[in-house]
Amino acid sequence: MFQLFIICALFYQFPLTNQASLTDGCIDGSKLCFGIPGECASSATFTCDMLVLISAKPDLKDGLDVDLYASNVVDRWYGLGFVEKKGMFDATVVYCDTHNGISVGEGVTVKWALSPLPANTLISSSSGKLEDGLVHCKWVQKASGTAGSTGIEYDINKPYHVQLGYGPMENDGKKVAKHLVKTITPNPVYLNSTGIIVPSSKIPLKVRIHGSFMTVAWLCLVSIAMMIARYHKNSWGETTIGNVKVWFALHRGLMICALISAAAGMISILVHVKGWRADTPHQYLGLFANILMILQPIGALFRPSPDHENRVYFNIIHFLGGSIGHTLAILALFFVLSISSVNLSMAFLWLLASFVLLLVATHIILQFHPHLLATLNIIEDIQMGDPRNKFAAPSPSVVETVERSKKRVLTIYILLVLIITISVLVIVNKGKPN
Repeated sequence: MFQLFIICALFYQFPLTNQASLTDGCIDGSKLCFGIPGECASSATFTCDMLVLISAKPDLKDGLDVDLYASNVVDRWYGLGFVEKKGMFDATVVYCDTHNGISVGEGVTVKWALSPLPANTLISSSSGKLEDGLVHCKWVQKASGTAGSTGIEYDINKPYHVQLGYGPMENDGKKVAKHLVKTITPNPVYLNSTGIIVPSSKIPLKVRIHGSFMTVAWLCLVSIAMMIARYHKNSWGETTIGNVKVWFALHRGLMICALISAAAGMISILVHVKGWRADTPHQYLGLFANILMILQPIGALFRPSPDHENRVYFNIIHFLGGSIGHTLAILALFFVLSISSVNLSMAFLWLLASFVLLLVATHIILQFHPHLLATLNIIEDIQMGDPRNKFAAPSPSVVETVERSKKRVLTIYILLVLIITISVLVIVNKGKPN
């Protein structure tokens, strides 16, 4: 009896190795396979959130046999889409619906929404069931046809980018809601081929361009330009560049570069999404920040002369516009983490938090810089710039010492901002799509 118990325990601990695995057809190259995560189709055991296996019928005119396996989550859809041009638009989609049982639905992506299609538009037969704790949907993909009234034609003899994704069902199971996770193959795939296809492991190029240009514009160029304009108007004395003071030349040059960088970032993301799209605070915050950036140089064209009585109002408006725009842009960067299609490491959040701490600390240091130097006994205890100061004006040597020290602070600030910016750029360009 004891020996029988030991034998049973061994069989439980070490299952038979010849038991069929869902990924066997992927590993032996007899089927075309896609999975989420991308590498799961090559695992001998089922580790996928979602797995799709495609095999062409002997006569390709009869279509494709498609099997979709996924985790059993109620009120969720698991979709397979084919699209000629890489992106979300005009994809023919067949999805497995776990609301109120397991069924198969069809649709086509119109802009960012899935428009349902009548039954048997894309497929000729289908079934859905719960099998060994997994959702299993099976259908025959038609060889060719037209996706309903959309006029979108499909033909399995053509190569397609293959999309996988899953998300919740809404409106009591009547609507396919926005995906929680999606992937797309980096290159078109012939559907009658075999093997394991790993989706793109990088964020789309235009999205990375957008993130990179916006990071350079707002995190680096704007923050340095604003720091120079606020605290370093006297740091270079009467020295000029192009008949204007050094601080103004630097401020203007950096802001022009920032405007060009932000414009390139906006264009790249609008091209990527083919228009305007907003589903998180990131888009709205970024939009308002960039509008303020555009208005700043326009307003500067109408600024009064330095001795004009209305100059003070321009200075206040210009200061508020820049400060509010910069604040909105930094908040927009934080809200990048709320975008479901982008997966960045937590180091991104820590770098942004470090930047905010650096920004605040530098403002405090430069705002009270003369007093800090006086506290450290580097200069005499004075109240520079205070009209109520009852002491004599500071000597030129004291002013020179203060400005020289402020330039050192600026240099350290610029170096740290560059380090943070480069680190963020690396994370953005190594990020993965969801």
